[in-house]
Amino acid sequence: MFMNTVHAKARFSFKADQNLGSVIELIRVSKRYGSLSALSGISTEIEQGQVVSLLGPNGSGKSTLLKLVALQSSPTSGRLELFGDYPATPDTRRRIGYLAHESFLYGELTVIENLKFYHSMFSPDQEFGLDALDEVIESLRIGKRLLSKVKSLSHGFRKRADIARALVHKPKLLVLDEPFSGLDPQTTRLLLDYLANKDPDRTILLSSQDLALVQSFCDRAILLEDGRMIGQSTFR
Repeated sequence: MFMNTVHAKARFSFKADQNLGSVIELIRVSKRYGSLSALSGISTEIEQGQVVSLLGPNGSGKSTLLKLVALQSSPTSGRLELFGDYPATPDTRRRIGYLAHESFLYGELTVIENLKFYHSMFSPDQEFGLDALDEVIESLRIGKRLLSKVKSLSHGFRKRADIARALVHKPKLLVLDEPFSGLDPQTTRLLLDYLANKDPDRTILLSSQDLALVQSFCDRAILLEDGRMIGQSTFR
C-alpha cells in the first residue's frame, strides 16, 4: 500500500542545478551481508544544499544506504563519492554529521560533556564554545538540559541532544535515520522548523516512511523497495 501511494507521486524527473557541486554520488552501489542482499545497484546523485529523503517500507534498504553515506559501513561493490572524494579521507568524515536509530550519546555524561567530547573528535584543532551552537540550542530548546545527564532525559530531549551532537562540528552533510520516529508533536515541529531554516550550503539526506511529512520540507525523495531504487519524486 505504501509503495503504491509513492508510485502515484513519483512521476517527475530530477534535474540537478548545474551551478551546485555534487555532494553524494552513488554508482551501482551494492551491499551484501553474507547471502543477504541489502542494496543492489543503487545509482543517484545529490547536489549541495538539497534536502533529500529516502522513502520505503521497513527492510527496503534505507538505513543501510544511510550508513554507507555516513561512512559507518562500506559498499560491497560500486563506487561512492562524497564531496568528490574517492575513497573517503579523514577530512571527508569530518564534514559529515550522522544521526542513527540508536543514540551515540553517553548516558553517564551530561549533554554539554557529550557535545564537548564529540567536538574534540571532529574538530580537534578548534576550541569548543557554546556560542557556535547558540542557534542549534535555541532552535531545539535544549538549553535547560545542557547540565543534565543524558540517561535522565526523555526520548524527545535525548533525540534533540543527539541532533545537536551531530551538528556540533558544523557538518556540510547531515545524514538522519528516521529523525522524527517516536517524537512528540512539539519536538517534531521544532526539528521541522530547524531543518526548514538550515544552512543553505548544507546537504541533508534522511529516511522516513511519512510521505506527507517529507513533502512538507524536502526537495525530492528517492524511492527504495527490497534494496533497489525504484524511482524518484521531486516536490519543489
